[in-house]
Amino acid sequence: TKVQQLWKTSKVALNPPGQVRNFISNAVLMQLSGVPLRRVPWLINRAFREIAENGAHYQIAKKYGITVSTFSAQELFRSKRDLLELEREMRGNHPLLAIQRVGAFILDKAGDTYQLSETIMKTAKIIDAMEREKMGEVDAVTEANKWLFDYSQDNRNIRYLRNAPVGMPFLTFATKAAPRLL
Repeated sequence: TKVQQLWKTSKVALNPPGQVRNFISNAVLMQLSGVPLRRVPWLINRAFREIAENGAHYQIAKKYGITVSTFSAQELFRSKRDLLELEREMRGNHPLLAIQRVGAFILDKAGDTYQLSETIMKTAKIIDAMEREKMGEVDAVTEANKWLFDYSQDNRNIRYLRNAPVGMPFLTFATKAAPRLL
């Protein structure tokens, strides 16, 4: 599973075109969910500000676990930088540990950027659902996860196939996107 996550990280989070594709596909999915196209850029900007200022809609997103149900939180490799720091303190400044720490830093920052993109889009959907569609916070979060995908809620067969050494690493997106597109 860790090797599969590392491979996905290299193909998605460490890949600038992958980051852009994710952002655009989430904007398209948001529009397919019923958000008027003219509102999408405005909502993205508003969600970004809400996250930067810890605004009300972002607090709702965090309250219901939006940030832990994203692709990056569920499927990308996350280094254990605190353990690497502890190991450095115990062993000293070995050059390989320094390289390992730099690599961990880069992997984590790429994953954080990818997760920020997903969080912005889900927060934007929550804002739209609550303000334009007059949904309550639970329904708005449910709608955001429905259209922009909750990667933490997969059945065990899908989870197995996406993590298997010879499996389908991006199966979750396909199984969640197909019904939305239909």
